[in-house]
Amino acid sequence: MNNKSKKKIRKIIVVILVLSIFDASIQVIRHWQSPQTIETEQKENAFDFDSIPEYAGEAYAIVNDGSPYFTEDEITTESYIHLGELDELGRCTPAMACLGQDTMPEKGEERGEIGNVKPSGWHNNKYDCVPGKYVVNRCHMIGWLLSGLNADERNLITGTRYMNLEMLQFEEMVGRYMEETGNHVMYRATPVFVDDELMCRGLLLEGYSVEDNGREICFNLYFYNVQPEIEFDYSTGENWYTGE
Repeated sequence: MNNKSKKKIRKIIVVILVLSIFDASIQVIRHWQSPQTIETEQKENAFDFDSIPEYAGEAYAIVNDGSPYFTEDEITTESYIHLGELDELGRCTPAMACLGQDTMPEKGEERGEIGNVKPSGWHNNKYDCVPGKYVVNRCHMIGWLLSGLNADERNLITGTRYMNLEMLQFEEMVGRYMEETGNHVMYRATPVFVDDELMCRGLLLEGYSVEDNGREICFNLYFYNVQPEIEFDYSTGENWYTGE
């Protein structure tokens, strides 16, 4: 076998090995970079809702090549959870945290009741095409299994069942990582509203594992607040069946 053939085979093997590290069920983009790189990119790249493509069957869109917008000053190993206050329309504002094992629920702790909270844009209906029938959920921006937060209106948005289930995959991934390593994860959830609409169009979710400089957890994703076959009036949250 000549040297050119050997080099070609080695290149093919490298490609196969690289592809094998991705989890196809979640399709997480991991970036091997330092907090300093994130800070530089944050200055040059701000989230632009107009750049997000229309929903076309994928639950989320990758933002900023998957690199979160955390600055060097924001990255810490001291656990905390900060929830923004509701705005003048009663809508949630961004929530940010440094998550760790100490922010998670105690082992054996049961999730509390949240049914008394009515987030902005709350109009719930039942449809046969929706798993569990109910089209919207009281959707935690920072998930219960990461924060232990229950009926805090600052952390609950009107989110479709579809979006809630998709976000859950990433929440579980972050939770497993913290349980297995004891490390911290920077986490930010930003609801995206258009003008005075009461139901958000989507949620920008960022995650970054601190101690390993984003080696295991590094994502920046926009989740579409949509439900297949259901149409929404985002100004009110009212919804109806379309079958499309």
